[in-house]
Amino acid sequence: MAFLPQIFSFFSWSALINHLNELVKVAREKLGEDIQNVDIGLQVIDAAPPQVVSRYLDKIEAELLPAQQLDQAQSTLFMMLKSDNVMKHKELRNRVGSLIETVTARMKTSKSWRSQLEDSCFDSLQRSGQMEKARSITKKIYFERSIWSFAR
Repeated sequence: MAFLPQIFSFFSWSALINHLNELVKVAREKLGEDIQNVDIGLQVIDAAPPQVVSRYLDKIEAELLPAQQLDQAQSTLFMMLKSDNVMKHKELRNRVGSLIETVTARMKTSKSWRSQLEDSCFDSLQRSGQMEKARSITKKIYFERSIWSFAR
């Protein structure tokens, strides 16, 4: 797999990843390779020059962390830890480890903060026995990324 310069803009990480997955899928189909059970993200990181991996890490710091997209950041970083390419470059390995520590700390803080907020702000839900229903609706909205998801 080679990297060729392209001029595309993507509005989200998801759009970029879908685009890359599609490119790899088409290339593999042309080569007659099985595309089932392939960790494409890992293959991209393994084939990328260190500068490209470093730019991915820059994007995680500049975009995912400020947007509190901690689950996505964490899964991307854990995937990077599986990469032989990352593991053989000390600077990348250390940076991925440091970012995982940052994400983990923010996740703990976020969970603690949410728990404190629940305790102080939702006493009426607790008293009326509606807390689990509220949690369920909140999770559905979060995972489906739409406030309308609870209405379905």
